[in-house]
Order: sequence, then structure tokens, then C-alpha cells
Amino acid sequence: MRRLASRTDSGRIVVVRGQWGDLRGVAEPLLGGEPLQQMIPYSAFAVDVPAGRHQLSTGTDSTAATVDVAAGSVVAVELRRRLDTRDAYDVVPLGRQEAQTLMQGIRVLGLFDRTAPAAGGPRL
Repeated sequence: MRRLASRTDSGRIVVVRGQWGDLRGVAEPLLGGEPLQQMIPYSAFAVDVPAGRHQLSTGTDSTAATVDVAAGSVVAVELRRRLDTRDAYDVVPLGRQEAQTLMQGIRVLGLFDRTAPAAGGPRL
């Protein structure tokens, strides 16, 4: 996670989809109700955000997580497929060690900047 360190003027949220057995479908995480990036199994991405409280979900059937992100910090969450519905996920905050372990098997990583609105959409 040290290699994923954030800039000093913003925070970073790392979103991981790495649950063993979750081998199908596409997850669509939302940050404050706005789409971020579709995720295939065993993928991850990071998004830079302004310091503060942010809500992540994957839609109406999911369990959302509210995370507090400080400037210069990195917060990790995992999308875990729910067993009771086909395409719903729980957004679960991760500890540093748990996030590092999950990230070892992941090969797809993106980085997005949501610290300031950009004309025409998010900056990559």
C-alpha cells in the first residue's frame, strides 16, 4: 500500500474486487452515487478524492460503506459479492494488511482523479 500513497493535498481510496469464488460478472462501484469504473473479477483501482467523508456502494441492492479519508492517506475497501442476490455487493472497509494480501493476486490496476471536477468528465 505504500506504493499507492496519495498526494499530500488529497486522499486516496483503493477499491479491490478479489474475493475467491467471485469469478463472474462486472461490478459497478459508485462514489457518492456517481459511477467510478466497472470492475472485472480480481481487479482493483485507486481514486483520488478530496479529504473528507465519502460513500461507496454498488447500487440499491448493495451495502454501502462510508469512509473518512484524510489528506495524504490511503483507505482500502473490498467489493464482496452477496450470496443472497446475484449481482449485489457489500462494500467492506479493509485493514492495511488485508488489503495488501488481496492486492498480491491482482493484475488490473487503474488510478482516477476525482479531486476536482473536470470539463467533460473525470480525469484519468
